[in-house]
Amino acid sequence: VKLPEYNGLLDRNLRHYYENRRVQRQLQTAGLITSDGHVIDLSRHAGKVAIIEQEFKNAEREEERRRREEQEMRERVQKKRHEALELAKHKERMRRMKADRAIRSEI
Repeated sequence: VKLPEYNGLLDRNLRHYYENRRVQRQLQTAGLITSDGHVIDLSRHAGKVAIIEQEFKNAEREEERRRREEQEMRERVQKKRHEALELAKHKERMRRMKADRAIRSEI
């Protein structure tokens, strides 16, 4: 025999406890009651909850994609800077070699 599902928010014996403002604020923050104290039936709003959860997942995916793109951009910029530095070093070495050759050819 399956027992009916218990919801403490609807229990008449706990009504005094749930009338406490601090408890109501916590329940409201958790999304279990409305601002005027009515209990939110999550089974009736399951579709809305699913849509909201899906939107959160999509937002998280988008944020992760944006982070990856940002990281890739940083890596590309860093690589370009490194290549430019290496090119500058190479040019400096070549300039020194040419200068050394010029000095040697004068001797």
